[in-house]
Amino acid sequence: MFSILEVNGLTEDDARFLQIGETLIVPLEGCALLGTTPVPGGANDSTAGATATLAPGVTPEPTLTPTVTLAPTAENAQVEVDEVLGVGDITSEHLVIINRGATVNLTGWTLRDLDGNVYTFPETRLFNDGLLEVWTQVGENTPLRRYWNLTRPVWGDPGDVITLEDATGAVQATLRISGD
Repeated sequence: MFSILEVNGLTEDDARFLQIGETLIVPLEGCALLGTTPVPGGANDSTAGATATLAPGVTPEPTLTPTVTLAPTAENAQVEVDEVLGVGDITSEHLVIINRGATVNLTGWTLRDLDGNVYTFPETRLFNDGLLEVWTQVGENTPLRRYWNLTRPVWGDPGDVITLEDATGAVQATLRISGD
């Protein structure tokens, strides 16, 4: 009998990052699995085997390195705004959220800045040790990426503060964008 992990080409580590809406094959004893091929890295991993290379003579530009400096955050908070990349460039601006604790339901949580820009998370679960990217630009949400659907960058000002609040408004994490 096939296990659900084998049929879907998953390892136990891959299975920890499954999201709501992902499609899995559930094997039943006696039913043939015709035409199915497990996809390495998970059922919906569209980047399996992808590599990135830089063109000759192209030097990557450094990104701003934000530092966590603000308080208060919730006691025992486990979700962090880890970094912001592509600051000020709508085509690459995004932030990375990491969950260092148990699975968290982010539905209704918000990201905000000092200028009053607010992003509200749709139905989203972030598993333990999972990460989620929030892109400023227009795009279609995936299990690992959420899109704010804006046409201009948000995180461009040195000293700007990113605040992550839970659905009750309690601050869970803050991050200040540094100016260097």
